[in-house]
Amino acid sequence: MKFVSNYGMLIKKSRESRGLTINDFAKMIKERDSVIKRIENEEMGPDDELTKRIENFLKIKLIEDYEE
Repeated sequence: MKFVSNYGMLIKKSRESRGLTINDFAKMIKERDSVIKRIENEEMGPDDELTKRIENFLKIKLIEDYEE
């Protein structure tokens, strides 16, 4: 699984464009705000399940489509 470049900034901009704080967003997708902060700072990548929740909620794509 390969994330798009600048996935953290993509999440942050998308979240902010909806007027959501990290805390609000974390609650809405049932995750800890500390995890969201680390993902937005690209200190960690979300697991498969969290990636799907973020993508579905923010209507963005975090995984690059690539051919093997």
